[in-house]
Order: sequence, then structure tokens, then C-alpha cells
Amino acid sequence: MVTLALALVMGLGSATVDRAAEQNVRGDFRGAEAVSRHAVAETPNDPWAYYNLAIALAAAGREEEAMNRYEQTLRLVPDHDLARQNLAIIQAARAERDADRLAAANQLDEAGERYTSALTLDPNR
Repeated sequence: MVTLALALVMGLGSATVDRAAEQNVRGDFRGAEAVSRHAVAETPNDPWAYYNLAIALAAAGREEEAMNRYEQTLRLVPDHDLARQNLAIIQAARAERDADRLAAANQLDEAGERYTSALTLDPNR
């Protein structure tokens, strides 16, 4: 699961951004998504609006959308460590699933490469 550490950063954005962060922390990801979409529209240059939306999307299993929002966060703040970490976690999970599929198809060299990629992206796997 994507890290929620520091999802709640009060005072750095609009009240809408703060409310989205609070909903993510409470586990109300559907509500956080709706509020985050509003926050992105309200404050399109606020990286926390995109970050909170990414958390909600990742929790809903919408990895591609979540990755896009983490990447948007990183375009706004290239050294946003939490966005970078959470993006890597999703990418690693995808690489691991690819590796599992390849291993099941007895494509072991390719599977090994994908497992290595997953561990490079997320050494905690």
C-alpha cells in the first residue's frame, strides 16, 4: 500500500487541499479523490493537491492515474520525496506482477530481470 506518511500537511495549501489530506489519513479515499479533484482545479500549482489525489487513486487500485498524479507532483516539486517513493512503490508492484506472469510462462530470464527491476525500485519488497 502506498505510504500515507505526511499526507496531512496542514497550512501548506488551501483548505480544500488540507481536507483531502485529512480524508486520506482517515481512509476515506473516495471522498479524498473527489475533494482532491476540486483542490487540483482550485490550486493547480499546489503539489499537495496532486499528491493527495495520487494517494486516493492508488488506494482505489487506479495505478496508471495515480502514477500520472505523482509525476505531476514531481514536475512541480522535483525533490518531493514522498511522491517519488510512492511512485516507485507502484512501479515496483507492476514490475513484480510482470515478473510473476513471465515466471509462470517459464520465461525465467525475463522474469529475473523484472524482479531485479522491482527490487531496485523498492528495496523493501
